[in-house]
Amino acid sequence: LSRYNDRVMKRALEASDLEFRLLYTAHPHVFVRAGNPLAEKSSVAVEDLSGMVRYEHEQGASSSAYFSEEPFSGIPCKRRVRFSDNGSLVRLLSSSDGYTVATGVYPNEQGLVSVPVATAEYMQVGYIARKGAKPTPLGKAFLSELAEGISACTDMIEPSRIAMALANKKREETA
Repeated sequence: LSRYNDRVMKRALEASDLEFRLLYTAHPHVFVRAGNPLAEKSSVAVEDLSGMVRYEHEQGASSSAYFSEEPFSGIPCKRRVRFSDNGSLVRLLSSSDGYTVATGVYPNEQGLVSVPVATAEYMQVGYIARKGAKPTPLGKAFLSELAEGISACTDMIEPSRIAMALANKKREETA
């Protein structure tokens, strides 16, 4: 969720008896190849992205911009390239001077650089569940593993209380 789509998304979830469960909040970052001119900057302004090639996840032909997982979908760009899997994204980014917008959490060994965007915008990352539903044992195990990874990235993101509690519980169990 973001400032742009928060109300619309929550209304759509409410109408379907679903709820968003926050795992972490992050400020947007752009991912670029290590040789991209933006890779050397300590942060980029939204205006710096104007006129560049933008890569974004395919959301479906009839999807609204409110359902986009990336913020700033309205800024002008030289060309918009949509992809459906992260493998394609890595190949595209590593061979061009385009960018994609994400949370900043991504494996460094891919030859990509994460650069913060100077903005008040935020990205809330979580999962959707039926209202009041408890996770299954497998779901709890998955969320516990996910929380462990989230807690390792606190320099970039702000974990939710739920994610931190799950990570702490896992650490106690393995100690």
